[in-house]
This record gives sequence, C-alpha cells and structure tokens, in this order.
Amino acid sequence: SFLTKLVFELLSKGQFIPSLEANNNKGYDGRWKLLLKSQKDKDRLQTILKRASWNAFCIPINFIPIKGGYKTNGLWHPSYLFTIYIDTVGDYLIRSTLNKMNFRTFNEFYSKELKKEKTPDYRPGWDYKFLKSLITKDSNFTIQSFHETILPALIKNWTQSARGFTLKHGFVFNLELKYPKNSEGDWPLVFYVSFQDGAQNISLEELWGENNQKVLKNLKVIENKGEFLEIILRAFGTASNIFPPIKRALSENLRDEILLTSSEVIDFLKYPKDLLIQSGFNVILPEVFRRDGKQRLSAKLIIRSNSNIKTQEGSFQSLPSMFDVHSMLDFKWEATIEGKKISDKEFKKLINSEDSLINMGGKWILVDQQSIDDFKQSEIPEFENYMDLLKVGLLGKIQLQENGTEFDVIIEGDFNDVISKLQSINSFEDIPCPSSFNGTLRHYQQDALTWMGNMTKFNFGLCLADDMGLGKTIQVIALLCYLKQHYPEKPGSVLIVCPTSILF
Repeated sequence: SFLTKLVFELLSKGQFIPSLEANNNKGYDGRWKLLLKSQKDKDRLQTILKRASWNAFCIPINFIPIKGGYKTNGLWHPSYLFTIYIDTVGDYLIRSTLNKMNFRTFNEFYSKELKKEKTPDYRPGWDYKFLKSLITKDSNFTIQSFHETILPALIKNWTQSARGFTLKHGFVFNLELKYPKNSEGDWPLVFYVSFQDGAQNISLEELWGENNQKVLKNLKVIENKGEFLEIILRAFGTASNIFPPIKRALSENLRDEILLTSSEVIDFLKYPKDLLIQSGFNVILPEVFRRDGKQRLSAKLIIRSNSNIKTQEGSFQSLPSMFDVHSMLDFKWEATIEGKKISDKEFKKLINSEDSLINMGGKWILVDQQSIDDFKQSEIPEFENYMDLLKVGLLGKIQLQENGTEFDVIIEGDFNDVISKLQSINSFEDIPCPSSFNGTLRHYQQDALTWMGNMTKFNFGLCLADDMGLGKTIQVIALLCYLKQHYPEKPGSVLIVCPTSILF
C-alpha cells in the first residue's frame, strides 16, 4: 500500500518518462518509467524497503527440483521487485488514463497515419509507432528501417538526460506559447525561469543583465553566472533536440523568444510538447490548444423532414420509401465556435482552408484536419436505404468516412417522431388475431403476428425463419388479414413468390 501511494504521488507530479525496452522477441516494447527525482522520494523508497516484512527478502529467483523439494540459486532483492512494481503499476495507470480520455491529441495530429495504417505497404514514422506503443495495449515497437536501429539508444540517452535535468537547481525552465499579435503573425514561444515555489518569474533577459547577482543568490547550487549559463545552455540543448526550431534561440545572442509558424505550432503539439514536459520543462499553452478549449470548431448534422412532403397517416404503405430517403429529408451542417453558430460562408471558409490554425473574427480556431478531410470528401452523407438512416438517428452519431471523426446528429420534424417512438419502445403493442382469419393461432404464432405487425408500422423489413412445419404461411396470412382489416381504404398490393406445388 505504501508503494502504491508513492506511485500515485509520482504520477500526480508528472515524474515519469517514456522508454524503449528490448523484449524476448528481438524487438522492443514502449514502457513508461517513473522517476524518483528528489532526495525525499528516494528516502521514502529506502524507508519502505527497510520496513518491508522478511517475506520480501525471501523470494527465490528460480526453483530447482531436488529430492523431497526444491532449491534455488539465489533470492530477489526487494529493491528490484519494488522498482518493477512501481514501473508496472505506473505504466498501466498512464495507459488506462489515456485510453479513457481517448487521447484526443494523438487522434487529431496523427489522423492521416491512422487512416493509412491499414494500407499493406504503408510504413508509419518512428514517432507515430513510438507513441502508439506507449498509449495502446499493444506495446510492441517494430524497427522496420535501417535508420530506426539507432532509436533505442537515442531514446535511452534522452531518458538519461531527462533523469539528470530535473528541478535540482531550484528553478523551473518554462516554455510559453502565446497568441500572435495579429491574424497573419507568427506565434511567440517565450522562455523564462521561475522559482520552484512559484513566487517569481524571471525572464532570461533579466538573468543575462548586469545586475543579475541578486537574482542568482536566490537559486540553489549556482554560485556564478558562468555556472548558470552552462545550466541554461544544457537546457536549451535538451529542448532543441526534442524540438529543433528552439535552436533559433541560440543563433546569435541567447534569446528569450522565438517565432513559430502555424505549421511549426502544429508540429510542436504532436509529440515534442509532451516530451518536453517529461524532460522537466514546464510547457504553457493558449486556451485554444487545451483539451477542453472552447475555441475549437465543432459541427453537427441536422436531419429534418422536408417541409414540402406531407406525412400520411394510416397503414405501413404510407411510411417513407426506402428508396427515396434524400427527397423526403433535408440535411444541413451546423457549425459552432464557443457555443455560437457560424454562418455557412464561414463554415465553408474553414473547410477550404489548408491551415489547421485559423483566425476568425479575432479568435484563433484549431481545426481537426481529419474532420476537414472528411468534409471535403463527403460533405453530405449518402444513405443507401431507410434502415441506414434509422441507425444514424438512433445512435445520434455519424462518421463521414471509415475510421473518421464522429459527429453528433440532431433529428427534427416528423422523422424525429419515428426515432422517439423506437427509442421509447419497452415492449411491442399487442396485435390480436384478426376476426377475418379462419383458424386459431398457437401462442408462438401469435407472438410472430405481434412482431410482424409492429415491424411493418415502422416500414422495417423482416425475415420469418421458423422451422419447417411451424406455420410460417399461416402467420403471413394472419398478417395480411390484419392489414386488410385495419387499413380498408389503403389495402395496397402484396406480391407472393412461392412454389407452384403449394397453390390450390
């Protein structure tokens, strides 16, 4: 229980990093490893070890059969077992949390890779494979190209630097992405440090100034400007290895700000942002990029009954034709930003834009590229038949492309009445045997009549598949009698296809 509590505390503080570990199949597995950054964390683990029961020190590494029992070549040290427990539980909790959240960021920025993955000859990039091995149940990472053979060593070196570059110097290195000054401008990425207690933020310009000695006195370990410069340069080196545009801050004099294009911002959000956080940096994003940011574009499909078509009442023959779905209904997309509707003109502008970041009315909007691709290929969905339309109405969701983005569906008008009735059905309405039927139905045949009568009210197709001799013909005759009796003014027509041997 003490170990589990320690795991939760390490996770809450963000003290974990991704890694690649060799497996028995000559491949690699993506794993999350927890970090004991502070001396306090290390002391806690040592205390748990010292107070562990004697059983923890008596776990054999193997079992060798001997006469009358078993022997072993050695015992596991509990520190090894405790470390495995911490990493295993931490890895499971991180994956399960990301799965529950559907890891929207991954699906948004790797939407194209997700679609292409089913193509037999497609080879995804290493970053996509690495992230997928860390967030899905399948942790396998397969090396497919020669240049990928160096990746395990590179990631190992990076994780070692992540373990070393922690908050041990008494301050946090911050990277803050800010909105552009105008709709055509670039995005500032600002660098500054702050004390661990959060009491003060200090710009790099202030630290490079002539009067920086007073500031440096407040930082632990650092004794002079040269040492501080070395720490900052190492931090910039680590950050630029993760996100290369940061190297521009080192081009001449050390700068505390660089400008990113919209495409660079999108690249930054794919995986560098998360890797920087795991390396000990504090990354601050504008509202538009946060998980539940209201400045995202959202859209829903409105399906309403065509006002030019009057719905008839009566028999099942008057219900909507399966082959005339698009003529009886109107389809329209309704897009919103911050809960407010936008015009069709503005919506089309978003669809036709090549950028994922768009400024509209002074507000920045993050557009899901997967959604835009879906709209471009199939702006209005095609329903092959009435049943497909009913499924969408009942689910309240629709995908324009296979494995594409799910959109909400709103049903209005008379068609909504049909959906509401279907959703509210707890049991079928009993349909008695019609008086014109000459005979007596058995209980299961009566159930079949009730089922068929209710299904035809909604214009559902059906298949009666009783065994031979149980009375399928009788049940159909009872249904025809019921329709004739209840809808005398609209008898319609019935086409019967059957062997001539049963005609008499």
